[in-house]
Amino acid sequence: MSAEGAINIPLGEKVAVRASFQTVSRDGYITDGTDDDKHTSFRLQVKAQPTDAITLRLGMNFQHLGGRGPGKVVYAPFAPTAPGITTPRAILPDNRWTSINQSLNSLISTVVAPPGIYPLDTSKTYQNVDVLGINGHLDWNLGPAMLTIIPAFQRVTQDSLVMPALYFSTNNYFNGKPSVSEGQTLEVRLGHADKGLKWVVGGYVFNEDQNSYNAVRLGRASDTAFIAKLGTRAYAAFGEATVSLTDKFRATAGLRYTDETKSVDGHRYALPGSLACAAGGTAIGGSCEILTSAGTWVKGSYGAKRLNYKVGVEFDVAPQNMLYANVVTGFKSGGQSNADINPYKPEDVTAYTIGSKNRFFGRLLLLNAELFYMDYKNRQENFTQLDRGGAQVSSLFNAGKAEAKGITIEATLRPTNADSLRVGVEYTESKYKDFTYQVYRTASPDPTTTCGVSAIAGGNATIGYWNVNCSGFQLPRTPKFSGNVSYTHTFDLKNGGRVELTPDMSFASSRWLSAEFVENARAEAYALYNASLTYFAPNDAFSIQVFARNIGNTAVYTGTQQYPFIANYNGHDIAPPRTWGARVRAKF
Repeated sequence: MSAEGAINIPLGEKVAVRASFQTVSRDGYITDGTDDDKHTSFRLQVKAQPTDAITLRLGMNFQHLGGRGPGKVVYAPFAPTAPGITTPRAILPDNRWTSINQSLNSLISTVVAPPGIYPLDTSKTYQNVDVLGINGHLDWNLGPAMLTIIPAFQRVTQDSLVMPALYFSTNNYFNGKPSVSEGQTLEVRLGHADKGLKWVVGGYVFNEDQNSYNAVRLGRASDTAFIAKLGTRAYAAFGEATVSLTDKFRATAGLRYTDETKSVDGHRYALPGSLACAAGGTAIGGSCEILTSAGTWVKGSYGAKRLNYKVGVEFDVAPQNMLYANVVTGFKSGGQSNADINPYKPEDVTAYTIGSKNRFFGRLLLLNAELFYMDYKNRQENFTQLDRGGAQVSSLFNAGKAEAKGITIEATLRPTNADSLRVGVEYTESKYKDFTYQVYRTASPDPTTTCGVSAIAGGNATIGYWNVNCSGFQLPRTPKFSGNVSYTHTFDLKNGGRVELTPDMSFASSRWLSAEFVENARAEAYALYNASLTYFAPNDAFSIQVFARNIGNTAVYTGTQQYPFIANYNGHDIAPPRTWGARVRAKF
């Protein structure tokens, strides 16, 4: 069940208030009740125009996320293995939305090393997240240019317990304290646009402070808690201009300079019952000492400075046909994890695009096509690994160089005023050019079904760390073929209303779900079919819609996490199963 609404209230000629809300209460799609949606959002905005040159907006927003939170399923055509599992078997549940709970616990009961892995009880998962934000927006027409100032503040408190393929908690061992983040941003820009020149210059400041509390419970081998203060400071200056060199030819150039720093200052503690805190030691609660400064000190910082650019051209071949080409650089922020590991570097990318946008025969056919090439350096991927102190951590790591290239084609055909057919297709070739990492395995990896693997010198030939070389592998979540097709037919009614019938489908070829590239992280191709039927009253006074999504009840996996101590066991994220419903909208 969901409901949303908005109301606009004028307060005289120069001031107006808008209030909006949304609330959703939906049970989970996974058999243990996870993957639900329980949230409430509210937004209040005030707009004032004291003079013709000044427009001011002030806003406040609040959101609460509750319920069980995200969950994981398992589909493992290749049998998981670990010491003690004498008869490995594939895990192929009839219901693809079956929780990992039962199958993982069955495997854990037979694993003999490492000792003390805890069984899962996913019925205990929950999330309790509150987001409070305040923002402003000032537009001041100075004549030669428009001055825009956008300040914002956001506070997030998070308390949750999740069990994807390990036991993670934000506050179970911290006297009920949630993790709290407070962030402030300020953007100031000056811009102008006319027929011959469009330009903008500005600056941006971001500041965030976070008190982080979390614990990872994976058994006596790795049972740890973290307390840390995290900080982020970022400053940027930017400018961009588009010049019309002729009536048909335009050139664009832009620069952005960014200076950012991130830091972590905290401690890691062994939890009572773990190997590091079996009888004494440093821990939080239980038989071990209450929180002291004697835990493992985790401290580090990261900093980066980048000058990124954009250059591009546009050429009008005809009134409704345009060619364009762009070269753009950018980067994804690096950082220091709340763990005893090195900072991860920024991910840098250079994107080259050449394309065309076209209208043919008036509104009959719209056809757009684009060739692209993406060149990555220090590409970031998420892994779950042990840090230098032996704690299990999930963090971003750099995967080295990579590339992706391909073509995107979009077409819309409108043979009549009542019919519209839309098709979008993308073909992508991608690979890592340089990617090596280390992983802890409880069984010898099979080099014929995963990346190239080799035991680290001096290590155990079966249990321990292995070097994994994934150079040449396809980038995760990047299928070769993907796209969507939709068709809409409109039936005009005598009373002035109308009915719209819209079937649509989306598809993707097989793809990797994570950069660890184990056998069960490969997802098969899929095609999803949806349909909706909507009645619009005259003047769109109200509408009634019935819909069905994922009509074929197709399992679509969107991500995965490998369990650290059971080789080839993955907990998958999964898209919703077949759903249907009705929606009513009205305006007044």
